Amino acid sequence: MMVNVLLNSIGSSGKSMIAREILGANMPKAHMFEVETSNTGNQYYSEYFGSYRRIPAYKFLELNKELLLRGEVEDYIIDVSDKEVSEFVREMRRYTGVHESYHKLILPVVPTMKDILDTCKMLNTLICDIGVPASNVYVIFNRLEDGCDIEKKFALVYVLKESLGFHTSDNLSLLNKDVFFELEQKGLTSKALMESKEDYARLSLEETDPVKANEYALLHLLCANVKGLYKKNKRIFDWVMASPEKIFDAS
Repeated sequence: MMVNVLLNSIGSSGKSMIAREILGANMPKAHMFEVETSNTGNQYYSEYFGSYRRIPAYKFLELNKELLLRGEVEDYIIDVSDKEVSEFVREMRRYTGVHESYHKLILPVVPTMKDILDTCKMLNTLICDIGVPASNVYVIFNRLEDGCDIEKKFALVYVLKESLGFHTSDNLSLLNKDVFFELEQKGLTSKALMESKEDYARLSLEETDPVKANEYALLHLLCANVKGLYKKNKRIFDWVMASPEKIFDAS
């Protein structure tokens, strides 16, 4: 089975969204560990995972003991918050070889220079200092504007990629979509909305309460949007899950 770890030292990079929209949507029986103590994260989305648990980074040994015992027969998603990542990485350094239990390490990054620099630093730490195989590391570019020149915007990441050899999402990168925000406000995922059998267009026309009618109209518009979104998310999932020797071009 598969143990997937989402981490980076930057906040609001999209880790929690990727955990539920890309990983959780395609691994519905996966056990979700959120290494978090303060932020909301995915605690209101627990029904979309096989199980859900919040745990602080200082319980690193407890978490990894379970992965050691069950990680080869169960799927896991480990979402490490930016506030807990320093201690989590410190524990990875302390316990040599523990990273061998992690099949995929996923680092989302948004197009700001500080976040790009912090991501490059994290990549160096994971691959060069700790010894995580570069073939197990995936960088997903997130919150891009339409028409963004990805290689130019993330030039520093690509320079580092040349020397270290990790994977980048390239043309599978995520755009800056308002739909993610709208779904989060409603506690929904794109998969849940896409599979809904409700006729929101009809409900919006029949509803006499203008507030509810507006809500149904918005859900109808979101339904039309999420079909393409879910399809692209599935392509990203398939790219990440491909074995290193069979990895396909993200373009």
